[in-house]
Amino acid sequence: MKKSLLFIAIYLLITCAIANAGDRLRVLGMQEPKGDQEKRIILVNSGHLQAIIDEFGLEPDASASIELADKNGKPLAVLAKIKKGTIKWDHDLRDGDQLEVKFSKEDFPSMQQIIKENAFRPGLRVQLSESTTKVSSSKMKGIFSEVKMEKEKFTLQWVEVTFAELADLAPMLKYPVNVKPGQAMEDNFAVTVSNNGTVEARDVEVRLVLSRDKNISEGIPLENGRGVIASLAPGQSATLALPGPVIIPADAQPDKYQLGVVVDPENKIPEMDKSNNIYTGFLLVAAPPPKCITMGMAKTQLVFQPNGYGLAIL
Repeated sequence: MKKSLLFIAIYLLITCAIANAGDRLRVLGMQEPKGDQEKRIILVNSGHLQAIIDEFGLEPDASASIELADKNGKPLAVLAKIKKGTIKWDHDLRDGDQLEVKFSKEDFPSMQQIIKENAFRPGLRVQLSESTTKVSSSKMKGIFSEVKMEKEKFTLQWVEVTFAELADLAPMLKYPVNVKPGQAMEDNFAVTVSNNGTVEARDVEVRLVLSRDKNISEGIPLENGRGVIASLAPGQSATLALPGPVIIPADAQPDKYQLGVVVDPENKIPEMDKSNNIYTGFLLVAAPPPKCITMGMAKTQLVFQPNGYGLAIL
């Protein structure tokens, strides 16, 4: 049999996203060197990459691969290998801190386009992967007839990367959905702002407004609905301290409204993305129940009926 004693390698690529290191983007400087297009080289900042690896929190004896992958986890290049806790770059260094990473003919054009666009969220990630190999064999009449090698690959941790050195502020709001005119929103109410960017944001102004629709820019500013967060480090979230309870206007008509939180309303802070600076939530302002009801019935009598122990209007 021609295939007897033939080693058949079966590579099973299984990417399991077990955990990632958070939603915040990490900076990874990448650029295309001039004059090296035919070599399919992209320069990757080794200092940025080292900072990402440090965040993975590897064990001293860890062994794994550090890969650049697309947003679906498909590896584009191996950047480094970790053996017994020691990093070994898989590429030459240029100018002391730039890894000369070579890409395939298939992936290089898309990498060129990504770098040219310089998007704040380029759809790339750095992932920590571990591979295991299982060898199995079968015998026929005491002779090995087939040997199979099964290679399994697991993505242990990953982070999205960005080329930008900017803050990225995003608010969240916890609030009671049903309120009344003039109500002070104290219980179950909190405004939280997160910095999903790569640099610190200072003097972050936050405003709360009430609007008939999602056009928050024309909303009504709420009493005590303005505050400032002094500083937000990359990856940090903070609850906004307000001067007092946020109060629904006493003259607000019963209706459906939008409660809006606007971060950096005057656009003083450079950010990766301004589209997530506003949070809106549905709010129902209901009319309060009447304290009492008075009925004037000049020609009507209220009669007690003993048989049914009830009242009748005659």
